[in-house]
Amino acid sequence: MAKLTISVDGVDMLKRAYPDFWEKVQNDPALKKGMRKKFVRHLSRYKRGDLKRYVEAFFRANKLKGPAIALESDEVLGCVRAKRNFITRLAACAGVSKRKMQRTLDHWVSMDPALIQEEIEGVVGEAPIHSFMMWSYRNDMDTFDPFNGIIVHDLPCRLGLSSFGLEHYAFGHMLPVNKKARQPTAFDGGLCPQWMPGGLTRPHDPCKAKYGKGLPEVVHRPTTFNKICTKLMEITR
Repeated sequence: MAKLTISVDGVDMLKRAYPDFWEKVQNDPALKKGMRKKFVRHLSRYKRGDLKRYVEAFFRANKLKGPAIALESDEVLGCVRAKRNFITRLAACAGVSKRKMQRTLDHWVSMDPALIQEEIEGVVGEAPIHSFMMWSYRNDMDTFDPFNGIIVHDLPCRLGLSSFGLEHYAFGHMLPVNKKARQPTAFDGGLCPQWMPGGLTRPHDPCKAKYGKGLPEVVHRPTTFNKICTKLMEITR
């Protein structure tokens, strides 16, 4: 008796499981046509198993493919990280406990920005802030100060962070000349429902009503902790 073979259509499965994401892929102006075709080919090879894991493997291999963004000379980008993740990353890079790292951060928060780079470098050297890719925002009102004219406490909400509601640290950093800022694509945003194509963050509802739109966002290879060049700000809940 012949064995029954069931045909699986990866594209159709993705459309049914993640319809909003499929629309983002189709409407993302930062995605070249060839990248969409590459994604469809990847889906066509899907057989069985965890569809989410299968497409996320494609995302990991196809990040930072959006168009390069020309930054102003000496532009300072803004970044907001969940406090828990920031402490964990720093503690691992410094080889100390999270409790000790918390005490160090309490000291850094009170420091003059002119002194913070040397202090950070003495603790973690040139360790990268993130393992692979970073998200940063641009302040189109002041390219040299990511906090000028911005209510810092609103940033996790205004940036649409999944960690909104938790405690965070905010800081400014300069991107080295060998690292390009790029417009995020659907493959950078992945299956995150909060991300939208177009180059702006998607605020959570309270900030959508307050500000109307998000802030310009970029993705890039991670900078190092010692590139932090502004005051380190703690954002409480």
